Amino acid sequence: MTEGRRSKVLILVEEAIDSYILGHFHATVALCAMAAERFLYDFVDFADIKIQDKTLNDKQKEYLYKLSSRNLIDFFCEIGTINDKTKVCYIKSRISETNRFILRRWKAVPMMQ
Repeated sequence: MTEGRRSKVLILVEEAIDSYILGHFHATVALCAMAAERFLYDFVDFADIKIQDKTLNDKQKEYLYKLSSRNLIDFFCEIGTINDKTKVCYIKSRISETNRFILRRWKAVPMMQ
């Protein structure tokens, strides 16, 4: 099971590189965001997450899978696994991706007069 998840991250990264080479820059950004999110959830699988010096077991980790990626980032920041700079970079990238999506949709739909 873990090998399949690792390969999914690598496949997404390879697709992002191929998209960049082909000049599909919006697709590159989207694929990088997907790979980052996939890596985040894989981190839950592979890491020994400790809260108050107790390591989470697989059953406890199941609750983390139900969190959104942003909430998971907040969680990792709270327990000190990642720092605030990493959190800010992740949030900015997600906001930027969302804004680009909205702009594309707005340009594609003619304005009603």
